[in-house]
Amino acid sequence: MLNLDPPDHTRIRKLAAATFTERRIAQWQTAMRSITDSLLDAVPAKEPVDLLDAIAAPLAVQVICAVLGAPPGDSVSLREWGDLIFTADPAHRHLAAEAMESLIAYSGDLIAHKKKDPGSDLLTELIEASRGPGLLGEDELLATVLGLVVAGYESTIAMVGDIFLALLDHPDQLALLRRDLGLADAAIEEVLRYDGPQASSFWRFPTEDVKIGGVPVAAQETVLLLVGSAHRDPARYPDPDRFDILREDKRHLAFGHGIHRCLGAQLARRNTRTLLTKTLERFPAMSLAVDRADIEYKPNLIVRGPAFLPLILDR
Repeated sequence: MLNLDPPDHTRIRKLAAATFTERRIAQWQTAMRSITDSLLDAVPAKEPVDLLDAIAAPLAVQVICAVLGAPPGDSVSLREWGDLIFTADPAHRHLAAEAMESLIAYSGDLIAHKKKDPGSDLLTELIEASRGPGLLGEDELLATVLGLVVAGYESTIAMVGDIFLALLDHPDQLALLRRDLGLADAAIEEVLRYDGPQASSFWRFPTEDVKIGGVPVAAQETVLLLVGSAHRDPARYPDPDRFDILREDKRHLAFGHGIHRCLGAQLARRNTRTLLTKTLERFPAMSLAVDRADIEYKPNLIVRGPAFLPLILDR
């Protein structure tokens, strides 16, 4: 869907969007809470733990497995492939194509299994949407599943890292949130604007020769839009470099805009809110286990987030 125009985009998005019902999202929320609780139960108090490796990554991938109706044990392989597909690390780029091939083969096998043994999951509904003329073709079904896995995994982990790091960088805002966890949604939206996981757009292609900021861009030339730059535009946001969870206007482009707005936006928000609020409820204090300058960002083509986030959590 990401690189399609109407009418194909309209047809496929309508079918996929029909599976993201409020009832289904509520079911996934139950799985999120259960997974988050079990992961936090295993966190050692007052000992360094990498929030991303120990909690955010397994949560994101296990939720994707629950969404698709995949066996929970498959989360290990999905996580490994997801790490490689979008990496910008020169030492690992040669593994990206192989990881994508593995994910394609896995997704095809999962689709074949669900056709023989359907369940009450999203993948089964997508398969139903692929039966009949004018519905999802086989390649479109496979591409939709791949998009759900890749987009749902990497960006959610980065989103968790971004919000915890922003709060630790701004103790006054963390204290404000601790006093009122009802501000969690406001904090998430401000992080998405201030320093969210979507620093740039996916690939875009102008349909005709244009000029952007006085720079000629030829038709069909590949363009990456710097969404992170737009989110710090002083013409749009008063004092844009200030992190303020009480900011009145936190509208942003982190989940895209218009017909290409992210289908899984609400799922990502709920995933992050569940982990954020449960962590703050369980641990009255938290701090970085390393110097702030030691935190590095993951080399990634599209998603921006810390590569690791070692914390000391105190019950």
